[in-house]
Amino acid sequence: VFMVGGGGGGGAQNNTNGDYPGGGAGGYTTTTATIALYGNVTVNVGAGGAAGVYNSSPAGGTGGTTSIVNSGTTYSIGGGGGGAQSYKGGDGGSGGGEGQSGAGGTDGSDGGGGGQKGIGQGTTTREFADAGRTLYSGGGGAGRWSTPTPGGAGGGGDGQSDNYNLGGGTAGTTNLGGGGGGRSTFPNTTPPLPAYAGGSGIVVVRVNKSSITANIGGFSSTNSDATYNYYVFNNSTTMTVTL
Repeated sequence: VFMVGGGGGGGAQNNTNGDYPGGGAGGYTTTTATIALYGNVTVNVGAGGAAGVYNSSPAGGTGGTTSIVNSGTTYSIGGGGGGAQSYKGGDGGSGGGEGQSGAGGTDGSDGGGGGQKGIGQGTTTREFADAGRTLYSGGGGAGRWSTPTPGGAGGGGDGQSDNYNLGGGTAGTTNLGGGGGGRSTFPNTTPPLPAYAGGSGIVVVRVNKSSITANIGGFSSTNSDATYNYYVFNNSTTMTVTL
């Protein structure tokens, strides 16, 4: 089973005094090699963290936890941290960019910047650590004064600059667990002035074709390769697994 938590929301700041907001982190990721799923199984997909809003709740929210609950046992992974109002990028699967110029991290790396960059998990965020599978959990870019700041590959949102209407900000990608971009609001000073939310997480169940035939709650495999069938859960659900 591969799981991604929700991405953190980007921070928002009016940079009149030279402060710039951080980008949200991508959700943490995990692969559990062997899970005995049988009977009633509950899948919870973590929501993306809320966008920071200048002048009310400027720090981005933390992404939601993604989990599978089966026979009293819970397997879970946390969401990425939100970007701060002033500089700090969120910590998570891939780190958010440090305010002013930090790009979002990619594939488990830290976000761009210096001492206040977001810290990544340090291991790959690619599905099942397989080079041929989808990349998740890109960090969000920071808010800055000049041009927009890019988010990390794997769903990270771009940071925005309101200076001279340069714009450019985006939310973290849904079901990739990407961090949301930060927003530097000056000279736009009329609230509400939101940054960008994180993207929701995902659960992927991989079943070896040669070892087992499973009914995964009536769901059909989304895709397959020579060895595995893959069942992708974009939303929370409860199902019954039979072998």
